[in-house]
Amino acid sequence: MINALDENQLMDFLSVVSDELKTTSEDNQIKIVLQILPARLWGKIDEVARIRIENKLIRSLQAGKTTNPKNDKSNIGWLVTWGRSFLPYFTLKHELFLAIAEKLEGDEKDQNYIALYFMSYLPKTLNTASDLWREMESKRYINAIVKGVSDPFGSDTLREYLLLCFGSYPSDWRDMIKEKLKPLENDNPDYYKKLIELPEEIEFPEEDDIPF
Repeated sequence: MINALDENQLMDFLSVVSDELKTTSEDNQIKIVLQILPARLWGKIDEVARIRIENKLIRSLQAGKTTNPKNDKSNIGWLVTWGRSFLPYFTLKHELFLAIAEKLEGDEKDQNYIALYFMSYLPKTLNTASDLWREMESKRYINAIVKGVSDPFGSDTLREYLLLCFGSYPSDWRDMIKEKLKPLENDNPDYYKKLIELPEEIEFPEEDDIPF
């Protein structure tokens, strides 16, 4: 229906959405907007409303943890999982990059949360960043992933979801990760073999990528 609107109708619609997002304190209302609004239109939402919601989503991400990845009934950090496609369009890019990096560098519960809900989105969050920030944050994300995967007592979920998402990552990400994980050729040869033999340019399975 949104695609069928003419320019004036679309602007009226976005004005109504902006007014709602400026005032609502209900997370479920924000979730509904995120479900309805195409992410590509995020930049057309009023800046005050946009930054207000981005702050809420970043705080949701910072709070998110997953204790039991196989049966996670927690509602901590649920809101931002409905806004993942919006992340590349954020105005508060640097705050977002920092929040993601700190979760990747965090404890097992932090890494489980990122792996389950954001692993396939990590490169995409940097799509609209400047070249400098894209390079800096890509290296930080990758270093954190490599450190977590290399830790024999680290997150099994992080290791599992890296295998699931690896083929959809850009070639420079794949090359860097394979090079940095090369010690696993001796330490965990079965895992490393699976990683380097994965086909390239595959899509992450959407049915396994559902918000909670």
